[in-house]
Amino acid sequence: MRRQLIPSRLSLRAYLVLLVGGAVLPMVLFAIWLAVSAAHEQRTAQRGRMEDTARALAVAIEHDLLDDVHALEVVAASPTLDGGDPEAARAELRRVAAGQREWLGITLHTPDGRCVLDTARPADGAAALEPDRVRAVLDRGAPVIAHEAGATPAVFAVRVPVRREGAPRYVLSATVSAGVVSDLFGTLPARWSGSLVDDRGNVFARIPAVAAGPAALSAGSAGPRFPIAPGGPGSGWGGRAELPGGPVYFAYARPALTDWHVVLAAPVAVLDRPRTRSLATVAAGGVAMLLITMALAALALRPITGSVSALAGAAAALGRGRHPAPLGAAVADLAPVSRDLEAAAEGRERAEQGRRESLAQLAALVNQATAGVAQLGRDGRFILVNRRYGDLVGRTPADLIGHAFEEVLHPGDRARDVAFLRGLTPEAPERVTETRYLGPDGSVRWVDASLSLGRGPDAPGAVTIVALDATGRRDLLERERSARREAEAASQAKDEFMATLSHELRAPLQTLRLWAGMLRGGLQDPQALARAADTIDRNAILQTRLVDDLLDVSRGVSGQLQLVIEPIAIAPIVQAAIDTVRPGALNKGLTLVEDLDPGAGMVRGDAIRLQQVAWNLLANAVRFTPEGGRVEIRLHGVDHTAVLTVTDSGRGIATDLLPHVFDRFRQGESGANRSHGGLGLGLSIARQLVELHGGSIEAASPGEGRGATFTVRLPSAGAPAARSADAPPAAGAAGPARPLERVRVLVVDDDAETREVMAVALGRQGAVVTTAPSVGEAVAVIERGWPDVLLTDIRMPGEDGYDLIRKVRHLEAIGGRHLPAIALTGYAAADDRRRVLDAGFEAHVAKPVPATVVAPIIVSLLERGAGPPAGRRGDLQT
Repeated sequence: MRRQLIPSRLSLRAYLVLLVGGAVLPMVLFAIWLAVSAAHEQRTAQRGRMEDTARALAVAIEHDLLDDVHALEVVAASPTLDGGDPEAARAELRRVAAGQREWLGITLHTPDGRCVLDTARPADGAAALEPDRVRAVLDRGAPVIAHEAGATPAVFAVRVPVRREGAPRYVLSATVSAGVVSDLFGTLPARWSGSLVDDRGNVFARIPAVAAGPAALSAGSAGPRFPIAPGGPGSGWGGRAELPGGPVYFAYARPALTDWHVVLAAPVAVLDRPRTRSLATVAAGGVAMLLITMALAALALRPITGSVSALAGAAAALGRGRHPAPLGAAVADLAPVSRDLEAAAEGRERAEQGRRESLAQLAALVNQATAGVAQLGRDGRFILVNRRYGDLVGRTPADLIGHAFEEVLHPGDRARDVAFLRGLTPEAPERVTETRYLGPDGSVRWVDASLSLGRGPDAPGAVTIVALDATGRRDLLERERSARREAEAASQAKDEFMATLSHELRAPLQTLRLWAGMLRGGLQDPQALARAADTIDRNAILQTRLVDDLLDVSRGVSGQLQLVIEPIAIAPIVQAAIDTVRPGALNKGLTLVEDLDPGAGMVRGDAIRLQQVAWNLLANAVRFTPEGGRVEIRLHGVDHTAVLTVTDSGRGIATDLLPHVFDRFRQGESGANRSHGGLGLGLSIARQLVELHGGSIEAASPGEGRGATFTVRLPSAGAPAARSADAPPAAGAAGPARPLERVRVLVVDDDAETREVMAVALGRQGAVVTTAPSVGEAVAVIERGWPDVLLTDIRMPGEDGYDLIRKVRHLEAIGGRHLPAIALTGYAAADDRRRVLDAGFEAHVAKPVPATVVAPIIVSLLERGAGPPAGRRGDLQT
């Protein structure tokens, strides 16, 4: 059987005593918890107080040392230092040193450390200065304040460079006693101590104003050091340190001009004693209260248990049919007491009700105010708060009553506002300030606060606060400043973009003009001719891509960027983009790592645009990866999503640039500092295209010089069918040497140069080319002999390409033959492409385009047969 913790049978008195003890025990435990929490809050407040005091002292010391630096810089500019009378210079420097507080002397050293002037010693007894210390000042070109190790008493050396005609000539030094900062410490709390500690944690100066503290903090003392890490934060909580005088807690702060710290320390016992004492007191009191309560309960419950026992006996007797005995006097005495208590309770309830009604009337009056109203007692704690004031600080009025005023202040304004509060006097009883309140959730609210010192007999020393919300006004001002900054940034970005655009347009044109001039002058060298052709072709491609990028951005901004959506296999598209950038990668000695999973499946999208996305990412990776680097291209399917990642080992992306890498016109470099070309549009266009396909693109980089990774995610298509023809032919793809052998091509264009170059280019591909300058002549050529393929411009004077295709299709209806037609035009917008295909053309090709790209399209049309066009054939566009 299960053993019971409490016997199944106990006397009524024992049960009541245990019940009373059980009721008191939670109260004792709650009191202990409250004591622990209060002690912890007190310790945290002490810690914060030490940190704030240390930082305030560091700032004050910094201001004092700046005065010394400025005074010494004035002396450095004096022409007396350049004169030939050392005694006159020494006399002037002595007057300067005597006029400065705690200055012990002034010295003048040459760049090699030799002392040429010392106000404390004669010229033959002047001490040289270590060359490293002289170089530290001259190399920096700015003041240096250093602690002089081993000096007694502790001193600082304030050194400034003396420049003449732009070159360093001397180093001027002032020896300042550490006592210059002693009066800044004021009076510290009891058992607190202040010290000056070097960057290794050694104490080198004890503040004279500090009269108490651990003995281990005296200047020059040996033994353990303060554990302050070199190069760590300039200020903070140091924690616990074991010193010869005993363990201490310390806080530290470093003045901005020095390499040493201000340290405030207090014995561990001072900070921990309140918590230990509270815990011991509450624990002992709780145990004693529990024992005493149980003992008193046992005594007090004796008459009650007797009366209950008598009542139980009477009930038992009545149950057995016997007349119950009288209950006794104890039960009779309880009745008057109960009646008296009931009367007293009714009277107290009436009084409490009256008080509640008075407070409700007062609260209703105060809470109707639109401004926040609060009242502080002499101790600076809230004694009255209306609802609006609670809203301003993010707390309920009940949560604020009894709490200190400084708890609701922002840490940056706390010291100032508390000083304002303590500075209220009968002679200056009011103060108006703009301050910040910090809510429990970290929210900040600006308020206009008016503080008034109470002078009535009801609230002597109390302070009334009236606060009005000023956050909206501050936010409006900040938004105006932000808008101004954004406008200035936009203007700068526009100027940089126009300069970049001018450079990107002019540089290729300059190259083209130079080569054209050389060709016009009769260039005969075959190698030079090949370079000229390659350069002209490459720059034409660059100009085309530049114009295409600008048009894509314009369409994206205006919402006119349209896609030809159909199920396509993504792997061949990525492979085609890789083949396009492969020659450039091989020229730079880059390693291309391909991991393309054919199972990545199908996506619904525009093959041309998706290849543009892949090409942009790969071109960026090749462009920004140094020679011998590595570019990895991976494609795989994850959860009905095709995931493409491009990773390079290039220069990476700066942390501040990473969130803006897809912004238009945004590049890591600008102006004359740019090491790579481009307008900064490629990634922006890639993001627009990916998002139009319902996908996402993101960039990641560990930092500059550590490479970058771009990840594209596209939703898989529902249609399982695969079409390898969705990927356009890659530039430079292998094919037959003369793919158009004996193919009859009719080229129609009003520009004679275009007709001539297309005839020569297609003729080199094996085609038999006939040209026509107008629609009428083209129709005449077709009627004389039906060609295999029609290649025509759209915009021509008089009748245009649309008129020509209508006449060709009319001739087809009469003759029963079909003529495949390709539109070769400079109109490259999506609307232009759709109009061309709707008019009856099989393919739309945007100028400029090499014959090596037109030839595969012609071959593809001929392989399909001479049937009539079956809708739009977006896979033939280039």
